[in-house]
Amino acid sequence: MAIIRTAGFRARPGSLHQVEGAVAMLSAAVRAGEPGTRLFLPLQDKADPLRFTLLMVFDDDDAEAAHNGADWSKAFGAGLVGHLAGGFSFLQYTEVTAVGKG
Repeated sequence: MAIIRTAGFRARPGSLHQVEGAVAMLSAAVRAGEPGTRLFLPLQDKADPLRFTLLMVFDDDDAEAAHNGADWSKAFGAGLVGHLAGGFSFLQYTEVTAVGKG
């Protein structure tokens, strides 16, 4: 079963360009060569451009572990040090496959 996760975070005022650059770097790296990642969608809040959400769908636990251990993921985290207002907020989801069942 697929693993569906979001990572939310907020840039500090004055750090928007650094955070946008880090998100763009991570997105390009994941999309170019991360087997097992079905979807990687970086989102920026329209009403609050300092707020970001990464929507990720992985094939399985191994694919998520590979993503978390990849050099580009580590570089992303290191590049955000000092540029975030707070930390990351992670949520995990399950797909709704049947409506009205039961």
